[in-house]
Amino acid sequence: MAFDHPNKRWEACPMLYQAARFYGMADLADYVLEFQREIMKATALKIQVIYYERCMADYGTRNQFLDNVEEGMDLHDLMLGIHLACESDEFSPLQEAWVDFCQATMFWILSVERFDGFLRQTVPAFRDRVLDKMDPRDGPDYTPERCKDCRENPFLRDEGHWVQAWDMGFGIEGRCDQCGPELPLFK
Repeated sequence: MAFDHPNKRWEACPMLYQAARFYGMADLADYVLEFQREIMKATALKIQVIYYERCMADYGTRNQFLDNVEEGMDLHDLMLGIHLACESDEFSPLQEAWVDFCQATMFWILSVERFDGFLRQTVPAFRDRVLDKMDPRDGPDYTPERCKDCRENPFLRDEGHWVQAWDMGFGIEGRCDQCGPELPLFK
């Protein structure tokens, strides 16, 4: 089944969501949206960790940090999921979830040239929504070393993650999931 395969979920969820909405099956659409959001949460956390590990080891890999990663992180499938969610001109809750997903990656996913190029060429209105959600200081090139408030590295905790990361001009600061505001994708 498509929902059991990590990469096929990105394609199956928007298709089923749109079909459920078209046929007035609100409960099914809500279920699919929540299922998709759960997948997005797990994937956003993986992306944060991968960015941290790869960019701290070699900053030069920043714009390809999602190349050659494990099952369930295929960039092509992520882009297909966004494309399918954006086929409708109407801004839907599924599209909003994808915007929240980009924010939950601390916008680091936009540093991947192939991903950002896809957004520019294929779904520019969606890309504009993502950029509208960004503060000018968001999406720094590096990850903070530790939380501004508790002084801990959230990646040393199970499911710990960043909820804010910004470039202060003299260094990178951020807040972890225990100290900062909850990300919209996690609400």
